Amino acid sequence: MLPQGKTWARSSILDYQPYEFTEQDINIFEPTTLRELLKSARSDRGTTTTRYSGSITVKALCAVSPSCRSEYGKKVNADISWQLWTNEKGQVVRLFAKWVLAKTAKNPISSNTEADTSYSGWGSRVSVSVPPANQVAKVD
Repeated sequence: MLPQGKTWARSSILDYQPYEFTEQDINIFEPTTLRELLKSARSDRGTTTTRYSGSITVKALCAVSPSCRSEYGKKVNADISWQLWTNEKGQVVRLFAKWVLAKTAKNPISSNTEADTSYSGWGSRVSVSVPPANQVAKVD
């Protein structure tokens, strides 16, 4: 969505949260969200990872997740099946979620949405440099 040759965007009016830049609608950085997912999850322990799996409704997710409430409020009635992998330190390394929106009177079209997200580099130092001005597009 950026102009040709631009790889960065600058805006004084846009206010995004980090989770809004991904298709993954389950925010693993909210402790209450992870707690809700894991409280009724099934688990399979491997040699280096543990896979948890389960399902949750958007209504139940939004009840505990501020980012879900911000994104969906009470307007979406969908079921989410998910799988979450953690490494030997208990850090999330992958999250796969599938949203199934059923056809209803209010929603005449059913849909399926999938997001498969990998997480790595936990605890690594990160450095972000100011990009060159000729690579920045002003978006207002």
